[in-house]
Amino acid sequence: MAMFKNYYQVLGVETFADAEVVRQAFRKLARQHHPDLNAGNTQAEERFKQLNEAYEILSNPDKRAMHDASLQAMQQGSATEGKNAYKKQAAQQAKGKATPPPPSEKKTTAPPSDKTPEDKAQTKGSTTSINDLFESFLKKGFQDKSNQASSTEGVFKTGKESGGKPSEKSARGEDVHVKTVIALQEASEGVVKTVNVQHNELCRRCSGTGKVNGAVCPVCHGEKILIRLKKIDVRIPAGVKNGSKVRVAKEGGRGQGGAESGDLFLQIEISFDPALRIEGMDVYGEVPIALTDAVLGCEIEVNTLNGGVKMTVPAGTQPGKVFRLKERGVQSGLTQGDHFVTVVVVLPDHLSAREKELYQELARLRPEKPSPKKPR
Repeated sequence: MAMFKNYYQVLGVETFADAEVVRQAFRKLARQHHPDLNAGNTQAEERFKQLNEAYEILSNPDKRAMHDASLQAMQQGSATEGKNAYKKQAAQQAKGKATPPPPSEKKTTAPPSDKTPEDKAQTKGSTTSINDLFESFLKKGFQDKSNQASSTEGVFKTGKESGGKPSEKSARGEDVHVKTVIALQEASEGVVKTVNVQHNELCRRCSGTGKVNGAVCPVCHGEKILIRLKKIDVRIPAGVKNGSKVRVAKEGGRGQGGAESGDLFLQIEISFDPALRIEGMDVYGEVPIALTDAVLGCEIEVNTLNGGVKMTVPAGTQPGKVFRLKERGVQSGLTQGDHFVTVVVVLPDHLSAREKELYQELARLRPEKPSPKKPR
C-alpha cells in the first residue's frame, strides 16, 4: 500500500493553500531543481520528479479535491469523517469559500460488480481505508490518457494541448525584460539589435511525451521540455530615448494551457562619446587643433551622431571659436538638431632649437601686441 503524501508539504506551502500559491511554489522549485540546471545531481532529479507528482495532483481540481478530503480524514482519523469533510468542502466551494471544486456527483451506471474502490468507499458501512482509496484514485488518474502530459508541460507549454483543446487552467506567459546598450548614433538613426531570450520549448524529438519508441527520450531525458536560447531581431526606432522600452509582442514566456505568450521588453540604455554633451536636440563638442592649423587654416574631421563629418577651419581662427554643423544633432521625427563644435588651439609644450628660432623670427616679423578687449 502506498503511503499517503501531503503534497502541500512537498511544495513547501501551507496546507490547503490556494491554486495561485501552489502554482508559484511549483514554478520556483521546478526551475531550481530542473535536471538541465543540475547535471549529474540525482537528488535534484528525484526532487524534480516529486515536485511534478505534487503539482500533477494539486493542479487538477478533481484530484486535489480527493487529496484534500483524504488529508482531512487522515487528520481526523476515519474514512467516514473524510467523506463528511469532503461533502462539507463541496458545499463551501458552492458558496465560494473553498479553493478546489468537488468531483462530479453523477451516479455510475456500471453494475455493482464493476464498482471502483472509490465507489465502494462511499457506500455506507464500507471498511475501505483512506490510503487504499487515494492509492486507487491516483492509479486511475495516472493511467488516464487525457492526463498523460506532465505538470511541467502545464507550466511551460504554449499553444494548445495535444488534444487540440485549451487546458482548463490557462495563464498568460510572463513578460521578459532584457537590457540592451546602443550607441548614440544608433539611437538617433534607429537600429536592429539581435538579443538572446531564454525559451522553454517542448522537445521535438519526443513531441513532448518524454519517450521515443517506449524508451526515455535521449534528447530531453524524459523531462519533455528543453531550455533554448532564441535569437530575436528587434528594430529600435530612430529617436528612442535613454531608459525607454521597446515591446515585442508574444516573445516572452510561454503561456500555460493554451494561453498566449508574454511579451519581450527591450530596455534601452544609450552609450555615447563622453566628450559630447547633449542639450535638447543639439549636441556640443570640442575639437583640438594645432597653433599652425589655427593660423594657416586646415580641414578636420568631427565625430557626430551621424558619423564623421569633414569641416573646414579657416585661416586665422581664434581659440574658442564655435562652428555650427547644421542638422547633425539628435533627430526626433522629421526634426533634427545641430552639432556645435568649439575649436581648442593646442600650444606646443616643447620646441626644438629650430622651432624656437622660427618662432623668434616670427616675433620679429610681427612685433605688435594684441590689445585687450574693452568691456562692453
